[in-house]
Amino acid sequence: MLIKTNSREEKIRILLVDDHPLFIVGFQHIIEFEPQFVVVGNAVTGNQALAMAEQLKPDLVICDLNLPDMDGLNVTRLLVKRFPDTQIIILSMYEDDDQVVNAFQAGAAGYCSKTTHIEKILKLMVEVGQKQPSLTTSVATSNMLRSQENKGGANSGATGLNPLTMRESEVLEAIAFGCPNREVASTLSISEHTVRAHINNILKKLRVNDRTQAVLAALRYGWIKVPVATME
Repeated sequence: MLIKTNSREEKIRILLVDDHPLFIVGFQHIIEFEPQFVVVGNAVTGNQALAMAEQLKPDLVICDLNLPDMDGLNVTRLLVKRFPDTQIIILSMYEDDDQVVNAFQAGAAGYCSKTTHIEKILKLMVEVGQKQPSLTTSVATSNMLRSQENKGGANSGATGLNPLTMRESEVLEAIAFGCPNREVASTLSISEHTVRAHINNILKKLRVNDRTQAVLAALRYGWIKVPVATME
């Protein structure tokens, strides 16, 4: 079950937010066997999560969608606003396409169903914790992309006028596969500086704040197309 990472890297500090004690205990027990993670705290409400994030400064927050005092989307919005360096993954029982889109629009870096195989959840945690989120690691996101294909995907020009150049689309498709800038540059035979410039242009054109939101927006309007991974 171990996910290999660079042993010289610091551990990803995690705050778990869920009001189901059995889930928290079980999930934390699993995480403790992974050398790249350390759980720094547990919260059972949104307000408690915000207070603990202020105190503990976690790298990654794993947040349930439904909490007693506020939903995970509101918690995510507040966390992103107050702690921009902290990454958030929404973990939920729901595999609803609209909830996935809402989660990313709120600022989450990942969304995953609690029914997903644990190794895939851990992989998503590594990617998001290292700020290299991959859209194909979440069951819910996979379902959403499949839905886009069924509706016409990149061939559906009626969804909106594509503001991206061909090169910007290529960069965004590579990002959708979870490629870091260095790999995007190598794949497209351009410099990392050029990749960063393209990303900045993409964010401005799509009026989004980060790479993940840019990919989701482009997928939703059919401006890029990414093969959907089969999740088992």
